[in-house]
Amino acid sequence: MKLAVFVLTRPGLEIALRLDGAFSEIDFFTLPRLMDNSGKFQPFREGFAGTVAKVFQSYEGIIFISALAVAMRTVAPHLVSKAVDPAVV
Repeated sequence: MKLAVFVLTRPGLEIALRLDGAFSEIDFFTLPRLMDNSGKFQPFREGFAGTVAKVFQSYEGIIFISALAVAMRTVAPHLVSKAVDPAVV
């Protein structure tokens, strides 16, 4: 399963890295100011919402390590149908 993980806080980076290796394809995204030395994270190149919009249909699942309301408001404009949208956690 191809997953995208979005992290918005420094403590969230550690949580996200626990997922590394648990899935065959996983890409991590975070704020440029939170980039660490692990080399695992990609910065939000188009801002948080812009990056989510750009990659939304490219993944089978999207994991947000953030407040639920932030995740909901960010994905809502991109939802089409449960038959075609990625799983969102």
